[in-house]
Amino acid sequence: MNNYTAAVPALNALADPHANAIAPVCSPAVAVGNPRNINDVQAATEDVESRKRLGNVHGNRETDAEMGAARVRRHVVLGENAVSIYPSAEAPAWFAPAMQVALQPLLHAELRGIARMINSNVCQDNDMIEALVDNHGTIPAMLPGGLTLGMLKALPPATVDALLSAYDQVAVGNEAARRRQLCVWLGLKQGFFQCG
Repeated sequence: MNNYTAAVPALNALADPHANAIAPVCSPAVAVGNPRNINDVQAATEDVESRKRLGNVHGNRETDAEMGAARVRRHVVLGENAVSIYPSAEAPAWFAPAMQVALQPLLHAELRGIARMINSNVCQDNDMIEALVDNHGTIPAMLPGGLTLGMLKALPPATVDALLSAYDQVAVGNEAARRRQLCVWLGLKQGFFQCG
């Protein structure tokens, strides 16, 4: 389709008569259905550039709204004409799903960061610990619901090891070291998880 799909009204004349004489409106209104024309882009650009020159030379003879209106109008005209020049410029159908897949690890990392910030305030045994998602965006099944610092300190060693594994962490050291490793992974401050 090579016709305008949106009406593009002409710019209003500048409120300052002297400024309007220096930078008159160049581009006419465009109606829906009019053929797209690269000359409309040139005229809209001339409106923007003449108002820029006016602002540079004569300071405050135009308002920000008048300059903004010229810029917005040019973007509308450019957008309408770009569609006819580059009809397949939109993203292909596969792009959004592929981006969703590609961004999931970043999203999961951000969610873990938020949970860790919350957990950095945990300091008493009855404080709740915010669960972290794993690399697949799920909370490990063996992580008890409503986990508190006191419950974390009392988790069986096998559960601690299973949680480290679920979070793709390599368990290192003795039982106390592995529990500290899990606490650090969850974002707890080291002074509050003296877990034996």
